[in-house]
Amino acid sequence: MREGIRVQCPKCQFEAPEDSIFCGGCGTQLTISCSNCGST
Repeated sequence: MREGIRVQCPKCQFEAPEDSIFCGGCGTQLTISCSNCGST
């Protein structure tokens, strides 16, 4: 099975699945930023 892309919560560093809207560790809303331009 392939490991999915994960994002790190900026508040608590919890690693959540890429499609998460909220952090599973602390509840902070997660936003995905473009790595090229920084747009959300």
